[in-house]
This record gives sequence, C-alpha cells and structure tokens, in this order.
Amino acid sequence: NNLGDGWNSFIMPASNVTITASSTESKPDPGSCVTPDTLVTLADGSKKRIDEVTYEDQLLVWDFFKGDYVVVPSALIVNHGYDNWTVIELSFSDGSSVKAITEHGFFDESTNSWELINPENAREYIGHSFVKATGDGYTSVELISVDIYEEYTESYSLVSAIHYNFITNDLFS
Repeated sequence: NNLGDGWNSFIMPASNVTITASSTESKPDPGSCVTPDTLVTLADGSKKRIDEVTYEDQLLVWDFFKGDYVVVPSALIVNHGYDNWTVIELSFSDGSSVKAITEHGFFDESTNSWELINPENAREYIGHSFVKATGDGYTSVELISVDIYEEYTESYSLVSAIHYNFITNDLFS
C-alpha cells in the first residue's frame, strides 16, 4: 500500500521476504567511511580488506580504559555502495597511507583525542602525529600530505562492539 511521501506498507507473509529500496534523493552522507581496499586488523594480527570483513571475524581494537589491545566482534558493517565519493587520502611519514571517504576519525597523538578528518579540515592536521599499531604496542606517525579528490568507488563503515574503534591500515581509527 502506498502511504504517500515515499512510504509504503505491506502485510508480512509467513515466508522470507526480500525488500529492495532506492531513492531519487541526492546521495546521503555516509559518515565515517573508508575505501574497500582499506585493511582492517583482525584478532590474530592478520589483515583483511574491509570489503571482506564479516560478522564472524574478531577484530583487534584498543581499549582506552585498560591501555591494551582487546578482541571484539563487529557490531555493524555497512556498504554504502558505489558512487563518486569524496576521498581524503592521508599519507604518513613511514610511507603508509589510508583513504577516508567524506569523514573519518583517527586518534591524533598531538591533540590526545579522536579527530574527525574531512575535506574541510584535513590539511590542518599536516604535521600532527597519529597513533599506529605495532606488533605488541603502538607508535606514532606524522601526517605529511593530504590529497582530496573524487573517485568512483565503494564506501564502507565498520563499528566494533564495545570500544567503537578498529585498526585501519595500522592506524587507530
């Protein structure tokens, strides 16, 4: 039943139902996202592309209360789909980089806080030190350059259970 204003209703049958939705609205802001080739660190220290992470995977995250790594499952994995997304490519002093989409949080050692980096403020963080995971601890790397561009790619968000952080390309994010 079409209820108007884009809303529809139906009576749920006793069998499985697949619902597909689309919109003519402009693309939504996906929030804190990264490109599909971003590597997520798993509990055993191995790395997996974010577009291959599943709810069965156990993630290695940082417990800021205990000051140590802990293992948790994913609470939410979202594929925002393909589109022409604004990519913020951050390059660091050790040669590593990460591609954020629209906005993404990283732990900034210079400010001792989570910083949401977006196209408007990204260059302000050049020279700041960001926390990077090592085998059994962490170190810091300096952000040395920012490149902002449009790219036709997928956009992924990941939220870990309990600690709301995860490790992307070895960076605390």
